Amino acid sequence: NNELGIILMAANMNKLAKMMANLTHIFGWIEKLSRIFQRKWKMRLSLFIGGTYVPASLCCLSMMAIILVVRR
Repeated sequence: NNELGIILMAANMNKLAKMMANLTHIFGWIEKLSRIFQRKWKMRLSLFIGGTYVPASLCCLSMMAIILVVRR
């Protein structure tokens, strides 16, 4: 009976480890995307201040949002 408990606990720990690995992977992607968006935002802001604001960057932003939603 005790051995069964240990086996179940080990299986749960393995499941938990996989979940943590998946979360780490997802957070890594979120961090990469946020860095990309920060760079694009700075570029967009400088274009806006320069008076040559191009709304094409908004299309890029919305496409990235759609890709994120579809990937889930």
